Amino acid sequence: MSEAFVRATALASALGTDLDAAVERLSGAPFAPARNTAAGGAWPYFAIPVAGDDWMMRAEAIARAVAESLRREAALAPGEWAALHCIAGSSSNLVGAWDKGGWDALAPPVEFCRKLAHWFGVRGPAMMVNTACTSGLSAIDIAVCLVTAGRFRE
Repeated sequence: MSEAFVRATALASALGTDLDAAVERLSGAPFAPARNTAAGGAWPYFAIPVAGDDWMMRAEAIARAVAESLRREAALAPGEWAALHCIAGSSSNLVGAWDKGGWDALAPPVEFCRKLAHWFGVRGPAMMVNTACTSGLSAIDIAVCLVTAGRFRE
């Protein structure tokens, strides 16, 4: 088996806008969930704090911020960056779109992943993993397996 390594990391989380902020928040006082959403009424959930009423615009702003952080840390040439694949893991996928549009607002997970790839500025294949709490780890595992199997360029 070939070795693989992580060249860059970034994070979008209700705990913070980047990895350092999330770690800082985890080491602080307990984090209380919000208690209101248009879809479900008063029920606890954790939301990423991004301004605006349109969920898709908020998702795009978050994705573009994560992409910029990754691009900066990875230090890839623009052509190398654009050729990357998009393998995303999400436990919530399009759940935010539900708030305003119900079932009609939901699309197959790969459609959301294609939007993410566009927002990230990458043109390789797109794949979404949606396995609840293990989504992120599953996406990383799939990517590592594809790299080590020689299916993707290292």
